[in-house]
Amino acid sequence: MILLSVKYTARPGGGEKFVREITDSGILDAVRAEDGCISYDYYFSAESPDTVLLIEKWVSPEQQEAHLQSAHMAELMRIKEKYILKSFKSAKSLKIKASVKRMPLFVERSRKTLLSVNRHL
Repeated sequence: MILLSVKYTARPGGGEKFVREITDSGILDAVRAEDGCISYDYYFSAESPDTVLLIEKWVSPEQQEAHLQSAHMAELMRIKEKYILKSFKSAKSLKIKASVKRMPLFVERSRKTLLSVNRHL
């Protein structure tokens, strides 16, 4: 399994607009329906509304790479250009024993409280 985090810094007032446009366009649903996608979730910082965190989990690096080549990801890049100033991506490959595959994977909370985009859209 591969776990990715992408930290976006949006233009002033652009964080929520960025995620809303991705959601309203159907891109978020399309990504979540892709083969190998375990989860794909956006979060907002409680302290900085123009900071958006994306957490992705994929079965394999190959499936995540195929995701990047999809038509809806090309559309997401066009949306990103409108709202995002910079982004930072971090990836980690995880090996999980068969006996614990059904346990949820917890992401360590940072000092900032993250709010799920699903509660706000």
